[in-house]
Amino acid sequence: MKIRLFFMALCLCVFASCEKDEPVISDEPVVPPTEQPEEPETPVEPEEPQEPISTDGIINWNNEFIIVGDNNMANIGSGTWNCITYGNGKYVAVGSDGDTAYSTDGVNWNKGNIGNLKIYRLNSVAYGNGKFVAVGETRNFTSDAAKRIYSTDGINWNKSEESYPYNDSHYNVAYGNGKFVTSIYADGDVLTSSDGITWRYSDNGISAGTPPIAFLNGEFISLSHNSTYTSTDGNSWSKKSNNLDFFAKSVCYGNGKYVAVGSYDDYKAIAYSTDAINWTIGWKLQKELYSVTYGNGKFAAIGEAGTTYISVDGANWSKVDIGISGTLYGIISVQ
Repeated sequence: MKIRLFFMALCLCVFASCEKDEPVISDEPVVPPTEQPEEPETPVEPEEPQEPISTDGIINWNNEFIIVGDNNMANIGSGTWNCITYGNGKYVAVGSDGDTAYSTDGVNWNKGNIGNLKIYRLNSVAYGNGKFVAVGETRNFTSDAAKRIYSTDGINWNKSEESYPYNDSHYNVAYGNGKFVTSIYADGDVLTSSDGITWRYSDNGISAGTPPIAFLNGEFISLSHNSTYTSTDGNSWSKKSNNLDFFAKSVCYGNGKYVAVGSYDDYKAIAYSTDAINWTIGWKLQKELYSVTYGNGKFAAIGEAGTTYISVDGANWSKVDIGISGTLYGIISVQ
């Protein structure tokens, strides 16, 4: 009997011991160390800042053209998009307050970085020789003030060298034949650069004001009221009289024709020409147009209050509604 009681007591102790051990086992870390997720690696700093921005002011129209516009279509901050270009696999747009943005597909956009540069407005941007170059104006004349900036990636921007004595504005920049070319608003004097950093000043320029400079059909061209300026190198310009009876805001070339848009007082028009000298007024308009381009087999012109026209031949135009009421300033064909 004593032996039986001893074994019963022993079994009860073992059973109690087993019950006591179970909580100890379950109190181990809920997820054993071998099954714990690995600590996330510290992300590598991306080369491209990924700050999302509103793209209401950047429009991909029918996947044929990308159009940029004003602050009635919210964009970065509360400013205005003025110009857009394409190069090295990126679209780059520039605007007021020195705003820049970039996209690889024309749909998803990120904000560029100008650092501490003081820029009132960027009016134009071009790509060439591995660089984006943007020009504009500043209202600040400290060492951080900039009117010409450049970027190798379309994301991070630097100030170009200030190599001439004028504190004036630039409204256009173009690239061709190995040169960037821009002009000074006040007197039409020209600046050229092979790298977008160092600029050469020339007083053999074009008309004062804001005649567009573009590289078209193998040469630089600038249109003014009754005058056409052309140059192969951006330094030496030839002037010829034309019959253009308005001040051009933009000019392009395609399908064997030059097309210009502009105005003179209340007179607004589209004109076309085969030689940039003899012009035919194709359309007289109620709304002003600010930019015209050629791509994907057609011309497209955009401007005030969302006004948009398209043409296959540059002579016959159709007005289209793209559903935008804000003013449009820049356009480029989808690449």
